[in-house]
Amino acid sequence: MYKKIDMRYRNAIWMALEKIISIAGVFIVTAAMAKYIGPYYYGVLSLATTSFSMIYIISSMGVDPLVLKKGSYNARQGEMRSILMCIIRTTVFTVLSLLFIIWCWLDGKIHDRVEMGLFLAVMISQLLLSVDFIAIINNYMLRSKLNTISNIAGLVTALVLRLVFVELKLHVLWFAIPLIISPLIAVTIKYLTFSRINKMSSVFASMRAKKIKALVGTAVPFAVSSVAANIYNKIPMMIIASVMGYAWSGIYACALIIASTWSFMPTALISSFIPRFYQINNLKKNEDYISLLVTMILLVCTTISVAIWLISPYLIDILYGAKYRDAVSIVPIILASTTLGMCGSAVYHILIKTKGYSFIMKKMVASAILSVPLTWFMTIHYGIEGAVMSLLLIEILNLTVFNFMYKKTKVARILLNSLSPAQIKNLKNI
Repeated sequence: MYKKIDMRYRNAIWMALEKIISIAGVFIVTAAMAKYIGPYYYGVLSLATTSFSMIYIISSMGVDPLVLKKGSYNARQGEMRSILMCIIRTTVFTVLSLLFIIWCWLDGKIHDRVEMGLFLAVMISQLLLSVDFIAIINNYMLRSKLNTISNIAGLVTALVLRLVFVELKLHVLWFAIPLIISPLIAVTIKYLTFSRINKMSSVFASMRAKKIKALVGTAVPFAVSSVAANIYNKIPMMIIASVMGYAWSGIYACALIIASTWSFMPTALISSFIPRFYQINNLKKNEDYISLLVTMILLVCTTISVAIWLISPYLIDILYGAKYRDAVSIVPIILASTTLGMCGSAVYHILIKTKGYSFIMKKMVASAILSVPLTWFMTIHYGIEGAVMSLLLIEILNLTVFNFMYKKTKVARILLNSLSPAQIKNLKNI
């Protein structure tokens, strides 16, 4: 029965399985931890995670779509690019992270050894992710099962440790250990099970300076785009922490987990179906394929969003407690923003396919520039609701107005077709 399922669906199922277990951990153990350590330290942890995630994205240069595209055509070339980007990413991440830690300490952003410990733990966990070049290879080779098994092993270990620490009522600093343990176990297993690990020397030998220069040159638009995209996605957390304090950033983090953790489902579908898209060499068929994919994403996102919106007040009360009750009001806004973001992720690939690298860069930079003053203004005047509303407005502009300016493909047509009821019947053709 299982073997009769389309390989892409099987790959998506394995990716989803990993995230389902992750969500179980988030809602059961992480919530218990958040309730135990309180909004302040949870806010510190969330801000550290946001900051180092941005540094990780900067160091990644946003070239994952290029690796995915290359790997869909030529597995060996995709592997080489993955390893090369791992080296560049790890080097850049280490330098930027250390500079950021020093700046935070000198500027008074880190107040004591507890906050320093949490910041360092998050930095190390992201550093371990940066050395993982195998995950994307497994994704484009439709071997996400290997990622799932290794990630689950790390995740379960970390969740058990967190639960034990909560039960023993240990000091907040102990929670730094699970942050490091989870990616450490996952990356170790991936390296040990990677079938070509003993052939990496031949890959390194083929990495001439010319190839490195060419890849970095190609990556520049993606790097700028990724940084810009992360600015407008992460800026609400940072501005809320700056304007309203760490406790409010903890409340925002609570709502963000409730309202966006489920995005693994559309992400898994996109990752599993996109390799076939890159094998199609007809623009009209490419547009139709993305339109069907957007329809699928909308169906999944809308169904889940409605369900989460209805139960979110109860989830927050049960899992986080009364201190986080202000998160209820912003959950539906984040749900809508997440849905639009997922649709944008699908459309993004046709821009890549038609080599719209420069357009993507300009669009993301415009979004980032607009998001900072908009979020600041909305937060000062409307509080936490204003901050998340600004993110929703940016997502709307990104998916529609900005994309409609692209001339090489008809994004407006893609989106309009995706809303047609007839598309549901056509999903079997994807």
